[in-house]
Amino acid sequence: MMGKPKPEIWDDFFSRPSEVPPDFLQKDTEEAVDISLNKKENRVALTKMLMRLFALWQISITDQAAILHRSISTIRRYQSGGCIGDDQAMLDRVGLLMGIHKNLRILYPYNRDLVYRWITAKNSTFDGQAPLDIIKKEEEGLRVIRGYLESTVNS
Repeated sequence: MMGKPKPEIWDDFFSRPSEVPPDFLQKDTEEAVDISLNKKENRVALTKMLMRLFALWQISITDQAAILHRSISTIRRYQSGGCIGDDQAMLDRVGLLMGIHKNLRILYPYNRDLVYRWITAKNSTFDGQAPLDIIKKEEEGLRVIRGYLESTVNS
């Protein structure tokens, strides 16, 4: 009888899969690990992952600022080790970006190049626009792109 497959996490900010021990999210059998984004140390780690993702997607600092609704100087601060705030709108945007990346990894598990350039590539689904263009142009652009990928993964 086959057991349930172990979940994967991405070490080194999306570069290598590794197996997660079954008790990864548990301190003991009763208490889950606190991964609260109210803790600065967790937001620092999330900011590093986000900046790494932007680098892999090869998105300009101007576009990063537009996506996050932040100034270029704030993005530079993030790149230098600063961390995102704990305001819900920002955390929502980061969550949507991570969800987009997750879905791209599911859709194209053997094509990292496509995973990383999909966001900036022209796409007939979006009338020849790149998903990045939709994200920057529409207030709900992140949700549109994430929703499209979610429906593709689930179809």
